[in-house]
Amino acid sequence: DQMMTLALHTPWLPIPSPSRMSATSLASKAAEMGLHDQMMTEPSPEEKKRLDANRKRRDAQSQQMSQLLLKGWKMLGEHCPVTGEVPLMQEPKTGRKFSVAIDKFVDEISAPASPQTQTQPKAQPQ
Repeated sequence: DQMMTLALHTPWLPIPSPSRMSATSLASKAAEMGLHDQMMTEPSPEEKKRLDANRKRRDAQSQQMSQLLLKGWKMLGEHCPVTGEVPLMQEPKTGRKFSVAIDKFVDEISAPASPQTQTQPKAQPQ
């Protein structure tokens, strides 16, 4: 388990596959690279809450995208312009792009007000 955890959380480590290394070898390689303490510590309760909330949110988004796919929607190669988290979904009849992350069609996202409109005083009735 320790070997797989190390290998899964750090795919960029230049080490042989876990099946060819012992747990001691993996731990010593991680220690050499200054990763042992970072990788072997238990997350704080606050961090666990945050990770659980993120996991639940991603699971709900995946479920919603799956349901849309079953209804004939397409998953696009573009991601949500607000969060960047999820691929956009395309409604089959209209072709509108939808983000499950914000639960809106992309064309419904309001553009931020330009600085010009923010600084202009409102016209007063005469």
